[in-house]
Amino acid sequence: MKSFNNQNYYIYLRKSSEGEDRQVQSIERQADEVHSLVTKLGLNVVSTFQECRSAMTPFNRPEFSKMIKGIKAGKANGIVCWHINRLSRNPLESGIIQQLLEDGKLKSIQTKDREYTAADNSIIISVESSLATQYSKDLGKMVKSGLDKKVTLGIAPLKAPIGYLNTKKAEHGSNYIVKDPERFEIVRRIWNLMITGSYTPFRILEKINKEIGTIKASSSTILPIARSTIYRILTDPFYAGLFRYNGQIHHGKHPAMITVEEYDRVQKLLGRNGRPRYQTHYFPFTGVIVCGECQSSITATEKQKLIKATGLTQSYQYYYCSHRRKGSENCSAKKYLTADEIESLISYEIDKISVSEHFKDIALKILKENQQSIIEHEQLISTNIKAEINKLKKELKGLFQMRLSEAITDEEYKEARKEREGKIAFMNRKLQESEYQNEKLVSQVEEKFLLITNLKERFTKASPEEKKSTLISLGKNHTLKGKKLLIDKHKWLVSVEKNKQAAEQEIRRLELEKHIDINTFSFYFGDMFPILRSVVDEVGTEVKKEFQ
Repeated sequence: MKSFNNQNYYIYLRKSSEGEDRQVQSIERQADEVHSLVTKLGLNVVSTFQECRSAMTPFNRPEFSKMIKGIKAGKANGIVCWHINRLSRNPLESGIIQQLLEDGKLKSIQTKDREYTAADNSIIISVESSLATQYSKDLGKMVKSGLDKKVTLGIAPLKAPIGYLNTKKAEHGSNYIVKDPERFEIVRRIWNLMITGSYTPFRILEKINKEIGTIKASSSTILPIARSTIYRILTDPFYAGLFRYNGQIHHGKHPAMITVEEYDRVQKLLGRNGRPRYQTHYFPFTGVIVCGECQSSITATEKQKLIKATGLTQSYQYYYCSHRRKGSENCSAKKYLTADEIESLISYEIDKISVSEHFKDIALKILKENQQSIIEHEQLISTNIKAEINKLKKELKGLFQMRLSEAITDEEYKEARKEREGKIAFMNRKLQESEYQNEKLVSQVEEKFLLITNLKERFTKASPEEKKSTLISLGKNHTLKGKKLLIDKHKWLVSVEKNKQAAEQEIRRLELEKHIDINTFSFYFGDMFPILRSVVDEVGTEVKKEFQ
């Protein structure tokens, strides 16, 4: 037996959590074999280093770095490990080990199979380290190939977001993502609240955190939901049945929580592609309105004023042009408007489209009469989507033939294929949703009429966050010019605004609220049918466009 009396050893144990190490024994098994070896050889061990890190990338292992530092400092001159590939699987760190052997600072590496010493031919350890590196590369390619296959099958090779769970199956590589029975409905409630347009993420955060006090935290953490978490949820397409992989959107087989249209609507409500905006004070109408003269954003400030009569300090919010846009130095908009003045301008615009309960009831009756035509329209949309998918598939085949004939480069082929595959995934998702879009479409039109029913009264009583959501829901290009608020209202709202007054007068004149039952409705409905019919038709047309 060799003498190891003058040598101090470090034990090094490593297990990677990645695919390249799935066949390697656990750290516990490694430790058992290494300690048996230490006892058998009578080695003097001064410290043990243990970690679960990949050795494919250099300088990714803090415990390995500490061990090397100790060897260079002369605290130990030997290493005991389960196999040489535990020390390194990349050329750079393999070179560090070899250099330490060459310099004599590392005199021995003991493994379960053999000992490596400074006296050995350096080619031996170089070859074995290279084999470990190549083995790692080959396994990496196999893992990537397996992941790519999963992607083509619609299985997202990702850690499940909150509301879902990764489920391991007996067959290797067949794990998929399922609903989390405890948290799926909680996260869906977050989406449902945001989709209404009546809540901001901050309000949803407060509301949900009050409701989920009894739900335990999981590995993905649900309690309490943080502000960053709720924005991460509301911007992740995974919940719409899609997933991102290698910078591309794919259609997933996991159960969708919302539709693609609902996802897109939430991104519009969040603004600026879903990026959150944090503020010290909450000014409900900033980030929405711009100056009509220089197009700079309208900002706000809060000032304190001492009320002499009471001796109390009162807070006031003032809105004004930020003058931040290029060329705004000549803008003449210098006046401040109080929060009450801004709300008054918004309320004036809302009054133009706010309708009575009776207006809403009659409009929804007309909607039900139109339901058959809506069904036919949806069938046409479904046919068009299928035709578009077939067209894209033919284009993919054509691209492949062009690549074979070298009419296009490999890079051009990959880029064009990636674009078309992304479109196919999106179109397939829309086709899947088309089976129930008829019912969804009717409910969307109903929601729009419910949204504007008694809207002015509801706006007056709403919270600041709800007021902002209401303002956003009116349209786009909210512009403040002098003391006038201009809004490019949605076309369906323009139709309501155009016909509302005449329709409401007809409702009062004919006292239709007294004759709203289905049997006598038609008799009293005659004179105002063209007015309300045009409103319903235009609203339905606008909603149909949203689905296309």
